[in-house]
Amino acid sequence: MFDSVNGNKLRGFLGVEALDSFSFFGFYYLLIFYLTSPLIDGGLGISDSIGLKIVALFGAILPLAGLFSGYIADKYLTPSKMIVIGCFLYIFGYILLCFNQGSYLLMFPLLLIILGNGFVKPMLSSLIGSLYDNDKKRDFAYSLFYLVINVSGTLTAIILGYLSFTYGFNLSFFICIACICIALCYFVLTNKLDIKKSNNLNDCNHSLEKSIYLGLLTIIGLIILFVCLNYFSILSVSEIFTIISIILAIIPITYFFFVFQSNEITKFEKNNVLSFIPIFISVVFILGVQNQIGEVIPLFINEHVALLSWMEPTDLTMLQPFFVVIITIINMLILNKNIKFKNDFLSRFSGYNFKIMLSLLLSALSFLFFIIPLVLDGHDKVGLIWPILAIFFMSVSELIAVPIGLSLAYKLAPVKFKTSFIALIYVGATCGEIVNMSVNNSYNPNSPLLFFEIFFILLLIITICYFYFNKIIENRRL
Repeated sequence: MFDSVNGNKLRGFLGVEALDSFSFFGFYYLLIFYLTSPLIDGGLGISDSIGLKIVALFGAILPLAGLFSGYIADKYLTPSKMIVIGCFLYIFGYILLCFNQGSYLLMFPLLLIILGNGFVKPMLSSLIGSLYDNDKKRDFAYSLFYLVINVSGTLTAIILGYLSFTYGFNLSFFICIACICIALCYFVLTNKLDIKKSNNLNDCNHSLEKSIYLGLLTIIGLIILFVCLNYFSILSVSEIFTIISIILAIIPITYFFFVFQSNEITKFEKNNVLSFIPIFISVVFILGVQNQIGEVIPLFINEHVALLSWMEPTDLTMLQPFFVVIITIINMLILNKNIKFKNDFLSRFSGYNFKIMLSLLLSALSFLFFIIPLVLDGHDKVGLIWPILAIFFMSVSELIAVPIGLSLAYKLAPVKFKTSFIALIYVGATCGEIVNMSVNNSYNPNSPLLFFEIFFILLLIITICYFYFNKIIENRRL
């Protein structure tokens, strides 16, 4: 399906992403244990409540780095240069963690790792999109990209989890350093020409330095401000996260307005920006549903599902990575067949709009698998098959939406805003979490039906709205 030149480049980018995901997700999974484990076990000895706050703040600020780095890549540097910078930020962050002896210095390595992730992952996504003009090839490439992320994330949870609790956290951090060093060397050796390329905007060195300093100071300032406000009991943690949620919700709106009003984009590109907005909103809700696999759904399984004697509630949620791998492979095989429909009606249902609507509908139906047994069985334990079907439908929905979202983000992005548009998809995951934070308050362990009904109705409304704007989106030359 791929020519040899682009195929080699794609394999290189996927190899770098595999190492990046292995190191970052391994660190992310271990962070709460590293923070709360006793000093004698290599941890920092922080209380569970404070540790959870730090992890939550880390996850909330993470997408901001992607938009910041995307702006720098679009305006001043190339994505390839940003990846090199991001790898060095990663390395310094992990090194500081290895020699960190107190929680008072924790902010600096965490900030470096946040920036490293923001400088690498959106840039790789942008580079993969730039390889192909053909939509099906780009979709196939992003499906491979998403498969690599999920496989690496699953393996690192098992491997680094075992090593950390057997030999200590520092060994895992050194493995993270080794992964990024290998990724950096491989990327530099295979992309020398791309790294040396100019973005044709590098004459604005003063503006570049000003943008970097302003962005870094903003992120550091926000972290210090929120820590101080909480330390002096001016704001509670829930209030701080409410403020962060509002900021994260405003950022995409502000970004779209900024891009749409820019003099650097054409009328055709403005139409594409308008076309992408409902797609972005759909991805936000789909990713929000996906996040529920790690939030309310395990609680529901523990309280309301008739598990087998040897099963734990987390065993069912661990089916999600398995479903992701199997469904992605099947999806890639279908894309690789390059199926063409002779019937115009069937061809219409192979397009982007149908896939987004199908993904939304599958997300809605996944909640129906919780509603039906609760209505039929009342307060009795529901059967094991229902949450399995729900998780399967959620996994299929995610695997349709995310690669398509990345592909459309690259295709519809104005030329001057390619990388930051890609970063918006990663911001979408956090915006989806904001939706969850609003709806999760309705979950009652004694009466969970209302929670699932709200999500089901909400997703149906989004699906109908997307269907209504379908003709408008098609007119934007998808």
